[in-house]
Amino acid sequence: MNQLLRVLAGLLVLGTGLQGQIQEARGALLDLSRQRQAIQKMLPAISTWDILLVTFDAAQGSRFAILDGKQPEPMPNLEALAKRSHLFTRAFSPSPHRQASLVALHHSLYPMTVAGLGDSSLTESLASAMGDGGYTTWAVFHSLLTRKTSEPVGRLDPRMDFDRRRYANYPRLGDMLKFTSTVTEVRRSGERFLGWVHLDFPRPPARHHPGISLGNSPEDHYRAALRYTDQAIGSLMDQLRESGRADQTIVVVCGLYGLKEIPAGGQLVQNELDDETLRVPLVIHIPGLKPARVSALVETVDVAPTLMDLADVSIPWSFQGRSLLGHLLQGEHYKGNRVTFSSHLEMTQGTPHAIVERVRGGYWTLHYGPKIKPGILHRDGQEGNLISTRLDKAKELGLLLEEFQIMNEHCIWLWKQGNRVPADLSGPDGDIARARFYARRRHRTAIVTA
Repeated sequence: MNQLLRVLAGLLVLGTGLQGQIQEARGALLDLSRQRQAIQKMLPAISTWDILLVTFDAAQGSRFAILDGKQPEPMPNLEALAKRSHLFTRAFSPSPHRQASLVALHHSLYPMTVAGLGDSSLTESLASAMGDGGYTTWAVFHSLLTRKTSEPVGRLDPRMDFDRRRYANYPRLGDMLKFTSTVTEVRRSGERFLGWVHLDFPRPPARHHPGISLGNSPEDHYRAALRYTDQAIGSLMDQLRESGRADQTIVVVCGLYGLKEIPAGGQLVQNELDDETLRVPLVIHIPGLKPARVSALVETVDVAPTLMDLADVSIPWSFQGRSLLGHLLQGEHYKGNRVTFSSHLEMTQGTPHAIVERVRGGYWTLHYGPKIKPGILHRDGQEGNLISTRLDKAKELGLLLEEFQIMNEHCIWLWKQGNRVPADLSGPDGDIARARFYARRRHRTAIVTA
């Protein structure tokens, strides 16, 4: 009953000013349609191209020259790719944990939503939607990620929907390239593929970096693993060129989550929600498109809808991310402002709950949780908690976080009604209902002033 009351309360809140929201949502959908037409006109064959997605663990921002890191590690292949691509310098993961970040990217869902779904597998994924759109899908992942875990965000297997996949315990680079080569060679005329290669080499303890020796400390191993990751990216790009498909392949390279400190020993454990654990490199390369450096706030949940937009594949209604097509077309001139959300979840008597949640808007971040009320407010470049002196900004971000929570609860309630688009989105008033749904999603795009 309490859940139903919360949902009803959410609907009342979301219904305020509904007509204005409907017009705003319709305008957004029209803008998106125009953007898609523009990019198709610029690159008419883009929807027939292949897509290669490369992700990697534990991206410590200070080690990346493309993010202006203070201790950059030589990564010439990634840097060369970034120079001829769209580089998003303020991309954030919704979680500092691997499994949660991977599921979030694949299903375009925030960890809070996934936790609310529990054991359910109602939502679609990047692979399933692209498969429905006519793509052959394949993936190369580390075998650790195939295990179902007790974590609240580990219950949706991120690879269950791929046509072909290979799980290997620390796959050797040669074996990985052999597998991807086999997949690309069997590509039939007119058939497109989505390939996803996940590189977990940098994740501490990072000891898999054959042929690269920088020392025996945990930091030395991490640095060597980053260089080995860069070699893997370079090898994949070489393979594309040798196949003759480099000019017809969209390449995305994305860190899954950040890294604050390299542990002295043992496994990586990080629960902080800050820029070090959440900020990641994001590079999107579209052959023929003018490169750009974009500092707008974006999220890794945006990757899947962006790829579908480029491929002219219908974006599932369940996806919570937003397409970055506008950024790809207009770079820094794109006017869409954003806020980002992240959370750290724990299980208590089998029920997931948020220990800490974070919302970032502009140059401000607000951390909120049961143990840190009324919250911690930061501004980039300033030290200390500013909540006592900038209650206006804390309230602004707090309202956005509350609206985000309401949207999540309402969407979870809808999804649990069945694995389909709600009837009211496909009936006689489908356009209005769909506009209302998108209006709810657009709550989190409210402009936050710097």
